[in-house]
Amino acid sequence: REAAREAATHARAQAAAEAAEAATAMRQQSEREFQSELKRELEKERRKARAEAMEQLEGQWGHERDAIMMQCESILRKTQQAAVRLKKQQQQQNSISLQLKLQHTQAESQGGGRPYPTATSKLTGA
Repeated sequence: REAAREAATHARAQAAAEAAEAATAMRQQSEREFQSELKRELEKERRKARAEAMEQLEGQWGHERDAIMMQCESILRKTQQAAVRLKKQQQQQNSISLQLKLQHTQAESQGGGRPYPTATSKLTGA
């Protein structure tokens, strides 16, 4: 009897130990699955946050790029306007220069001399 009781106690203890091992293994498996799921969720959230940050940066860059392009267009317009003004001034100077040459040539052919007094002629009275 005593031996049977000890054997039963031993069997219960062994069954309890096996059940505890099984429960521990199940808890560990459950914990691994939970950790794996948590990692997947964290990775998904990280990707989502990264995509949102990139989208925001692209939006900011888009605004900055647009502002830079507007500045460049403004500078280009001003440069083109300045080039047109400079060309007009050069044309006016060329026209004036041609008129002066023409007047000089006409005066020399009509009067046979200089059309205007030189510094030397002013001093000498010639």
